[in-house]
Amino acid sequence: MKEIDTDGSGDIDAEEFYQWMVVNAKSDGMGNEEGGKHIKLREERLEVGKEGMPQHLMDLLEELGVGAVVQKVTHPLHSAFGRTLYDHFVSCYLISKEWGNPDFVAVANLFHALYQRGDGMQAVSFKEYRPILQEKLGEDVEQLIYLFPSSHKSALLADGLLMAPLGEDIEVPNVLEGGMVTIPKELRGYLVDMEVINSHDQHVLENSDPVHNLWSFYQHVTVLPIMSEGAKESIVEYQKRSQGATVADVLAWHEGRFKDADQEIPELWKHHLDLFRAPAGKFVCAEQNLNKLADKDGDGNVDWEEWTSVNLEECDIFA
Repeated sequence: MKEIDTDGSGDIDAEEFYQWMVVNAKSDGMGNEEGGKHIKLREERLEVGKEGMPQHLMDLLEELGVGAVVQKVTHPLHSAFGRTLYDHFVSCYLISKEWGNPDFVAVANLFHALYQRGDGMQAVSFKEYRPILQEKLGEDVEQLIYLFPSSHKSALLADGLLMAPLGEDIEVPNVLEGGMVTIPKELRGYLVDMEVINSHDQHVLENSDPVHNLWSFYQHVTVLPIMSEGAKESIVEYQKRSQGATVADVLAWHEGRFKDADQEIPELWKHHLDLFRAPAGKFVCAEQNLNKLADKDGDGNVDWEEWTSVNLEECDIFA
């Protein structure tokens, strides 16, 4: 009961129960009856949320035909049950509003993968639709939609969206047109939130593996200072659910994936995994600092209460 009552009020409200239920829901995909029930509850929640959405935005989604695009993501709970890009877009919009993003950022979340999804597929031609969306949604919204595929693809880069030093404009490969594209420092925080929201919507229903959670935590922790409070809570939740895992486990997991597939590790992944490799990996050092801070009784072990109560802002983890 204490775990569900996240605000410590002594009462469990509907949102707290929902968040606990979806995180603990398990599914084997289409063949799992319980998984179908859970996704149905989620769809009903989306329907309630859509009631407050501007009609012209809903009409534009229909016009763009995203309801006919099947959403393919990591876990069968999200890829099965006929889930579409429309469902994912609406969910990301609602999360963005809930996390307090400005309206233009929430609208950008509603169309974030329109020009290109993570698998490289395009729902519409960006060359054709850029001027149309600039007129219908505004140039500030369309700029974020245009930048999102490139920022998303740069997530593993040491100088990309999530890993580059804070406070300056950054340049990342332009996946839509080739060459490089600039992410202005004033927009980077919004694009980070869009990245976190995209991940949160696709993984929150099935994120019980501590190693996977630890990887997600370290992927995002260096940009924690420029996130919204809602995004920060999501990343801290990854940290809490990673208790017991180590950066060595993250390294072994990813190297094992490529070995099992009988593939060479791509150069991009080699550089990314070096962050988790002892003795000089950035996140090896961060883990040492974090464990030292969390071990409040000094017994050399970090238990659940210590791990989940650590204040990340006190830890030198952003260096």
